[in-house]
Amino acid sequence: MRYGAPDRVQSGLLTLQDMNIKPWLERQIVRRQGSMSDDIADGEYNEDQLPQIQQQTLEFILYENHRYPEYEIWFYDNITVNGESSVPFIFGTNIRNDQFEMLSSIEEFIPERAYSTQPFEELDMVQFTRAGMTPALILQMLYYEQLSNIDPFFEQRLNTLRDRVLEQERVVYSGMDVEFRKESVELINQQALRAPQQLSTLESKIPSVPVDVYQYRFLDQSQTPMLVTFIESDPREAFMIDFTRNRNDTVSLNMIQRSDNIPDILPQYQLQHSLQTYNDNWELTERKTVEPEFSIQRNPFRAGASSFFQSEHTGRSQRSASSEIKNTDESTEGPAFDTPYPESTRGLGSVHFREPVPLSPNPDSLQAADLVLGYGIGTEEISEEMLFPFYVANNQTIPWQETLALHFEVYNLEVQPNGFSRFELTYRILPVDESGRVLTNQSEFILTLNFTSEENRLVENLEIETADLMPGLYELRVQISDVNTSQQVDRNTRFEVLD
Repeated sequence: MRYGAPDRVQSGLLTLQDMNIKPWLERQIVRRQGSMSDDIADGEYNEDQLPQIQQQTLEFILYENHRYPEYEIWFYDNITVNGESSVPFIFGTNIRNDQFEMLSSIEEFIPERAYSTQPFEELDMVQFTRAGMTPALILQMLYYEQLSNIDPFFEQRLNTLRDRVLEQERVVYSGMDVEFRKESVELINQQALRAPQQLSTLESKIPSVPVDVYQYRFLDQSQTPMLVTFIESDPREAFMIDFTRNRNDTVSLNMIQRSDNIPDILPQYQLQHSLQTYNDNWELTERKTVEPEFSIQRNPFRAGASSFFQSEHTGRSQRSASSEIKNTDESTEGPAFDTPYPESTRGLGSVHFREPVPLSPNPDSLQAADLVLGYGIGTEEISEEMLFPFYVANNQTIPWQETLALHFEVYNLEVQPNGFSRFELTYRILPVDESGRVLTNQSEFILTLNFTSEENRLVENLEIETADLMPGLYELRVQISDVNTSQQVDRNTRFEVLD
């Protein structure tokens, strides 16, 4: 449903009938001089039989941990944003419940008991020239070898595992199998993250509305972690496509381009920003929607439309944000192409993302909210409906010769018996060169401010004189120190001054 039919499908059963790995493993077996020789001292076995006995024991242990799992792997080619590697989706028999499911890696076909040397130790018969060998490690090599010819991903994993095993010699090493399992899961996840959340066959038939999301972490009065999510979108192109197809002679294009609010001139046009929250199974748990004002005037510092949402921040939920422009006038010509979307939808855009790690609510630990940058404190256009008393520069760009605005919040300050808390805030503005390196020896601004409060928290907006900053990239470093406890917290962010 997310990507359509896969480009390639490979299915089959994983077996122990390999070409190269098992003979190599048999060559790694060494004769033990301990209890096994004593056990056969009565002459039941001679010395020449030992390798064969150990090989049979090895096979027995592997079969004990092998389940002949059925697998089916879907490959999607050329869908990643960066890179040319295919994205694999692994399905197969879950050995824990015998259900055919989507799996995180090939290692899920291996029982947990195999990730231990215990099966070898219990029989006290098998020893290897290389340390760290477990049934799981052997099965990993066997399974990846069987899959190595269907996609370069599995071939690379096999080669990596072979190299690591060969490097061990007799050095004691444990956990190679578990580490390799974890790495395999991460690599598959990385491939999936490089792909879009979904691909639509209708994407090219409906005008796109670019969407950006910005998130800021806070604590409220009751120490509950909160998250403020800004959604910014640019409906200009989608609006112009529909407006041109349904040209209203009573409304001139010049009037449209001069307007700060399109719905004031053409009330049939509406913009809708939506924020959706999902559980781990991608089931929708919450949906919030607002209708922000929007303008089609080009402004490099402010988005065509912006809105914000506040919510409790208890974990790292999956979310999506969307922007939809509508034309509710039924007398106008509909969309250019037939789609399953409502007739009123004339442009659409969405992004999927994950929440950041919440701030710690521990009342004994000094904490600070994420820094919020902007400009224009005191501007008459700032309305009471805006969350901060300035234009928030979510895209981290500040107009040249504007004064930088900084919103910061400090929590869990220690209040002294005299009823006051005290802290110092030191901020530094450092230039950043073209390679992204912070030039710590060329500080543009540095200042320490002292604050006193009657509470254990402080919410403040500062103006930082940056009008003399030349156009370029900078890093703002803020250090907050509780004078009474000497606890310290740092917050950094980058911004660009544009002419």
